Amino acid sequence: PYERYDEPGRMQARGTMSEGEFDGRWEEYYENGQLKTKGAMRGGELDGPYERYDEHGRMQARGTMSDGEFDGRWEEYYENGQLKTKRTYEAGEPDGPYELYYETGQLQARGVIRGGELEGRWEEYYQNGQLETKGVYMGGELDGYWEKYFENGQLQTKGAYRGGELDGHWEEYYESGQLKIRRTYRR
Repeated sequence: PYERYDEPGRMQARGTMSEGEFDGRWEEYYENGQLKTKGAMRGGELDGPYERYDEHGRMQARGTMSDGEFDGRWEEYYENGQLKTKRTYEAGEPDGPYELYYETGQLQARGVIRGGELEGRWEEYYQNGQLETKGVYMGGELDGYWEKYFENGQLQTKGAYRGGELDGHWEEYYESGQLKIRRTYRR
């Protein structure tokens, strides 16, 4: 067993050690006595389920660690307790589904991250839940058909990207839905 205290005698951390390294459950505390982090250690590195709290005991983040790096599903929270982000990591790098939420709990954006870059279908939403943007990323760049909407749901722009640049037919609309501009871009 391992315990560490500050000078007034308040617990700062506790867990277990094996052969001179932290191994097993692990907890750290704020000066006010609230739990700061809890998880598991193996060979001196965080390894397994992990949770982090603020000084008032509210969850800030939770997920899985492997050899000291984020690995697997990870969630972060706003001060009000609402989910802020949901993502997946592999060996410390974002890799997999990603979701971002407004502080109200409404979905703000969702897509996929591969090798640390946006990849595949991507969507963004206004705070009222209305779709704002949808399209495709390839290798972290805009690539494919994209649409952007006004907050009232009317189409604002539509067209395609290739390699992060405008490419092909594009149309822009007024908020009323009336066509504003039609143009063609060539790469």
